Amino acid sequence: MTNDLDGGPVRRVATTLLDPTFAAMWLAMFFSSVGSSTLLLAIATQIYLDT
Repeated sequence: MTNDLDGGPVRRVATTLLDPTFAAMWLAMFFSSVGSSTLLLAIATQIYLDT
């Protein structure tokens, strides 16, 4: 069992957040969500303007 004073869980989380692969995946998911939301807004606006 690890000692909580050595920063075990906190260090693991910090290491994960600073991993370049994790950061790239997070950014890709973020931009994908922004793009999907923008597309849905554009489609809704187009339908509203056509009717």
